[in-house]
Amino acid sequence: ASGVVTVLAADRERPGALPHPVVTSLLEDSAGRLWVGTGGGGFARLEPGARPELARFEVFTARDGLVDDDVMGLLGDDDGSIWVRLEAECS
Repeated sequence: ASGVVTVLAADRERPGALPHPVVTSLLEDSAGRLWVGTGGGGFARLEPGARPELARFEVFTARDGLVDDDVMGLLGDDDGSIWVRLEAECS
């Protein structure tokens, strides 16, 4: 660890930013990548940059085929797949 803290704030208008300020779930997959589920912005995978301030999120939302953007949970399996639990599935 470098001892440096990098803040990755939510900003729906900035490409590569966290898509929503409400984080509902976190998952580190078998490859060590961080996935973030949000309460209104879908989910995102953190893509590290050469420097911490260059890190960005690849975002997945209803525009990409999700039923809705309210993620209630994330789960990784032994095959490396990511399972997403959505609010719409829980009602």
